[in-house]
Amino acid sequence: MHPNVERVITAARVAGLEITVEHFPEGTRTAADAARAVGCEV
Repeated sequence: MHPNVERVITAARVAGLEITVEHFPEGTRTAADAARAVGCEV
């Protein structure tokens, strides 16, 4: 996992949050790309 992702996970845990990180092979460079990847609209 990318070091930046590890930092986000650690920061979330310190804040008392448990998050799930998803990786999308097609990439999600824009909000529209991310929305399509998870099946919602922006």
